[in-house]
Amino acid sequence: MLSPLGLNSAFPSPMPLREVVERLRSDGSEVTVIAPDEASVAAIGINPLDPATRARPRTRAGRKGGRAYPGTVRI
Repeated sequence: MLSPLGLNSAFPSPMPLREVVERLRSDGSEVTVIAPDEASVAAIGINPLDPATRARPRTRAGRKGGRAYPGTVRI
């Protein structure tokens, strides 16, 4: 499961991701949550929709962070 805002998003949700993951796991599913690392969080900044951070800092940080998961994710 990709979570650009992490498990503890500050945005309101009728079903928070943490609850979804817990429910899936309790039903026997194997769940891997991929969330931003510290560098990605810093690159995203306080506004995840800010186009100024989308193209360069966020993309570079995300690619670097994604390399931490080789072989972890299967489709």
